Amino acid sequence: MKPKIAKQRASWLIGGIALLVMSVGLLFACGYQQISPSRGDGTAPISLLPYLLLIAILLGLIRLLPAGQTGALAEEMRPQMKKGTYLLIGYTLVLPWLLLLAQILWGQDGYFFAKVLLILVYSCVLFLSSRHKPLENEKSTRSLRRWLIPCIVILAYCLLTSGGFFAISATRIPGLSKETWLDYLVLSLVTNILTAGIAEELLYRKLLQTRLELLFGHGNGIALAAFLFAWMHFPTRFQSAWLGQTGQPLLDALLALAAVVSFQGAMGVLFGYFWFRYRNFWLSALFHTLANVLPFLLSLKEVML
Repeated sequence: MKPKIAKQRASWLIGGIALLVMSVGLLFACGYQQISPSRGDGTAPISLLPYLLLIAILLGLIRLLPAGQTGALAEEMRPQMKKGTYLLIGYTLVLPWLLLLAQILWGQDGYFFAKVLLILVYSCVLFLSSRHKPLENEKSTRSLRRWLIPCIVILAYCLLTSGGFFAISATRIPGLSKETWLDYLVLSLVTNILTAGIAEELLYRKLLQTRLELLFGHGNGIALAAFLFAWMHFPTRFQSAWLGQTGQPLLDALLALAAVVSFQGAMGVLFGYFWFRYRNFWLSALFHTLANVLPFLLSLKEVML
């Protein structure tokens, strides 16, 4: 690798860190030390700095634990993957606006079915069509590293966010009671497993990040996939949560972008590093699903008690 290229690639990762710092700084400068991570009105706000500290701790834990990668990137695939990867990046840039259109036209149900169609179905088709061109040279690993060790990270996240300094608040769900909890539980699990766990991890980690790592290096691949993951949330968050906050549409848009970079972008780095170290899709899907449904499970705990 030529020194000039190495310096350029390193600067992309540094640029991502700088964007995160500027985003947090903008939110704090405008008085937003807490943000709502979801589109729903009942979603409890989170304190930004403790949550970012939590993500840093989990990243450190992943780094300290033994890696369990089941494959090494196939360098010979690099020339063949460029065009397809750039097309995939283009799709992820357009995707959020299609989701916004579905939300405006058909509401929450339209948004859900659009995510299933545009992310889950699209990702499955792309995955199945590319299976004959493996991006990685598979190698066997011990089941301990592939399954048990990643579960330590997931368990640490659940424990840390369930109470104490890093605790997240329960989601406020109108109509949730001891009589209706099962219906809400099934609905929450089904929607989050399909859209967040399977669909988003398949598109943004297994398909996109793996290709970006191959083309641009591991760190840059994780950073770029995390930004595109955050970008997916920007239009709908802007339209449903940030538009009209300050009375200045441009500032509202900047704050919305800063919010998704600070929260979804940081979570994208965590999920991306988890995928990079373990290459276990089903545990990645489980991790993402639990991160989404934990606020609901806490609200369910309050109702049942």
